[in-house]
Amino acid sequence: MPDNNSKIASRESTGLDQLVQILEISFIFLFCFSLIALIDTTFESLKLYEGIANLWLGEDNVGSLDGGNWEAIVRVTFIFNFLLFGFSLTFGTWIRRTRDKWTWKRFGYAFSTNDYSFISLVRRGILLGLIAMIIFYIARMAAMLLQGVDPLYAFVYVTSNLTFYTPKQLNAEYYFGFVEMGLIWPISAGFFFFAYNYTSLRERFPQGVANVLSTLFYVFYLQFFFLIPNPDKINQFWLRLSNPSEYSTFWVMSLALLIILYINFSAFAETKSIILPFTMNFVLNVGTTLLQAINTLYFNSIGLGVLVLPAILTATIMGWWIISRKDFSTLYYGLRDLRDLGTHYPIRVFGLLAIFILLSFLFPGIINEVLYYSTTGVIVLPKTVIPLLYTGNFILLILLAIVVLTYEPTKVWDVLLISKRQGIPISSHIELFETDDVLISGFFTALSAVDEELSKDGGLSAIQRGDRVIIIEEGVLTKVIALADRDKDTIRSAIQKLHRRYEAQNVDRLSKDIFVDGVKEDNELVERISDLEVTFEVPQQTRWIGTISVLVASLTIFLVGLL
Repeated sequence: MPDNNSKIASRESTGLDQLVQILEISFIFLFCFSLIALIDTTFESLKLYEGIANLWLGEDNVGSLDGGNWEAIVRVTFIFNFLLFGFSLTFGTWIRRTRDKWTWKRFGYAFSTNDYSFISLVRRGILLGLIAMIIFYIARMAAMLLQGVDPLYAFVYVTSNLTFYTPKQLNAEYYFGFVEMGLIWPISAGFFFFAYNYTSLRERFPQGVANVLSTLFYVFYLQFFFLIPNPDKINQFWLRLSNPSEYSTFWVMSLALLIILYINFSAFAETKSIILPFTMNFVLNVGTTLLQAINTLYFNSIGLGVLVLPAILTATIMGWWIISRKDFSTLYYGLRDLRDLGTHYPIRVFGLLAIFILLSFLFPGIINEVLYYSTTGVIVLPKTVIPLLYTGNFILLILLAIVVLTYEPTKVWDVLLISKRQGIPISSHIELFETDDVLISGFFTALSAVDEELSKDGGLSAIQRGDRVIIIEEGVLTKVIALADRDKDTIRSAIQKLHRRYEAQNVDRLSKDIFVDGVKEDNELVERISDLEVTFEVPQQTRWIGTISVLVASLTIFLVGLL
């Protein structure tokens, strides 16, 4: 019996499949971030952040991990997080559910799985969160050493001039760690990346490659929009990229973040539930906040005592290892999966990452930067620049939408050519059917006879078989049975054309019911049908809609921008 899984896996890991998968994720980000950029700019111009800032803490240098003001948290939390990931998860989920018939269970929205109970998932999440805290603190100490600062400051909250946070600032940091980092961030970002992004990539890439790509996507997102909170994100990003020695702290912490997030995705891959990574992130973010806040309050009186809590944390993990080593399985699986990268995948992974960065962040980010600086009067641009940028953004969105939504690779796997009068197979090409051609022919002959008795307005044309469809093409003297991924108009039209030509050229032989094994014409028809494959199918209506949208909407955007 053919190895169906290997056939399907080899097909789904083709280069074009992988590229379109990256374009799909990039398209969702580009679409959603284009909306967010407009909303964020509107809020900025309407001064809506100021009222919220004064209503809450109302004090500068309070509210973010780096001592930024409260407005930055409002923007990141309520504007960017909820809107971006709310839009993107909803839109991405809709694509998968309508196009590929995904169910909610396949996204990992499960409180338990066949192999892991809810308690087991939470327990493992707590363990991984504690391990992530140790990784975080080691990275912070390394960053301090590179800066020439006492590494003990890695365990406390200090401002840029190494002064301790006030109790009010610590309260703001605790709120930030609990609400923003502990709840909102894992829910909004985690649900999208783990439930949609990773699961989509896992359909096209080996597990280890999907882990690495998802991790890189997530790390870049965090760097670009969270670790760099300035309005001038593009320049800040390139500045850090081009000066790694000057920004050693940034890169050391990014490496730690990459390791922590890789463990997250490896945990999700192992358990197929977002409960574990969510718990891990909650423990890491809230636990880190509490640990640093406690150390900050008692740093002057305890001194080296700030090492006590991390020491207790390390001892807890070591004791856990002795008592229940099976809970550490995610770390084993994560290291094992790295072998999927092989020798040729790193180049491909970084190439796909570059495409994702360019489409998802840099292009819309440049538009937002130009809009921000032009509205604030920092730079003066010709009146046509911004309309042209938004027009280009819209055209790119339309083109990506057509590519992503019309990419449904469809292949014909099995083909049977059957005599209508005798009901016997004339020729066949079998890959996935799990029985011989005689039994299959008899089944469809009987099915057609029953269908003719029950139906007076046309015969049976297709049968759904799991994730694939059986296409039935009736001729005058013969019928074709084809097992394909989808019943596409292009595939069916090609089968009809080949079938009709075959019957017209062989009508004399077929009408006499003369069938001999190995007839060239019979085998050629079957082989040609089995070779049929469609990658993109863009209906004529879609082409017209896309063309009109690009022309009319782009012109409208440009003209409105000039007014």
